[in-house]
Amino acid sequence: MKPLVFSLRGETQLFLLSEIPASAMERFTGKTAELMTRISDEQANLVKIDGMIVELDKYRGQNVVFSPGALLRPGRYRCRLVVRDLDTGEAAVAKSDALVGKTSDRNLMLGQPLLLVPGAGPFYLEEERPETKRGQAWTDIYSFDTSAFRPLLGPLPKDASRILALIPFYQRDLTQGDINYQAYMVSLSDQQNIPVTCTELEQMTKAGFQEQFLELELGLLEPGEYVLYIVAQDSSTKESSYGRTTLVVR
Repeated sequence: MKPLVFSLRGETQLFLLSEIPASAMERFTGKTAELMTRISDEQANLVKIDGMIVELDKYRGQNVVFSPGALLRPGRYRCRLVVRDLDTGEAAVAKSDALVGKTSDRNLMLGQPLLLVPGAGPFYLEEERPETKRGQAWTDIYSFDTSAFRPLLGPLPKDASRILALIPFYQRDLTQGDINYQAYMVSLSDQQNIPVTCTELEQMTKAGFQEQFLELELGLLEPGEYVLYIVAQDSSTKESSYGRTTLVVR
């Protein structure tokens, strides 16, 4: 499970990007399953609980990506996604902690990067969204060609020295400057800073925000856990903002 956080116009949305592997789907032999999302705060107060029923025959043999979302106040949250076969009782659980930071009055704000690797494959299951529900679907904010790329939700593939990063960003007031990007990683084992070559690719304008695709050249990495930082700076005002995500190398 990969938490993604993005703030827009004073509201912060958390998405829980989860991949249910085909091997787990094969364990469910019944006809229907329930996908239950539970988010609680540090005091164990339940702040979101949603359920969704799916027909299992539609997804057998496929990896399934599901990403429920919630508008949340700043704080730390414990998140769980439970997939339960309603006929057999068989269940699988994904869980993660998530940090939702305070909204800022900065002009330039970056969201959390989504890392992408080449290859199609997973089926993208959309969360049921009643008309009265606020916020956006994760695919509205993180839009990419699903026939060519897939989210990196596990360890970095051994043959991948380059990956893409998709990062949403928001400028309250447009300036005359360009947005320039830099990237680096920090190894959690020894706190070493590792430079990352960052190349700007396509930029897209969405409703109230923008998306930037970056190509990241990682080089050869030792096995371990890393934090990837992407820093953006407005060339006119020199204001900067950053987004970060974790990366595992096996």
